[in-house]
Amino acid sequence: MTAPESTPIPGVRDEHRDEMRLNTAISRVLSIGLLTAVTLLVIGAVLAIARPGVAVPHVTSVKDIPGELAALRPGGFFELGLLVLLATPFARVLALGVAFARRRWWLFAGISAVVAAMLILGAALGVSLG
Repeated sequence: MTAPESTPIPGVRDEHRDEMRLNTAISRVLSIGLLTAVTLLVIGAVLAIARPGVAVPHVTSVKDIPGELAALRPGGFFELGLLVLLATPFARVLALGVAFARRRWWLFAGISAVVAAMLILGAALGVSLG
């Protein structure tokens, strides 16, 4: 059981309490991303199993995903689940960058910004080459 944030934890300094909060926040970002992705993939699998005659095409464009979801086609759920799964580490990098900037740890905030830029560049190159 964890102590409420307003209640000091005996024997734990403020810096350590801040680190514990940061670790908890980052863990939540990763857990929510993973849970969302798995849920979407499971929904897609259930829809694919429920309709054995329906083909599961590979959606090639992000703009096609909303229509696929609205039509309850499994491919849309598979694609969105994979996108969420791929975006989760990026969300972690952004969360860390914000946390570092709030603490005025500019070196680490800058490194987080560079990593985020590299992830964006990699995704853009992957989309354009794929």
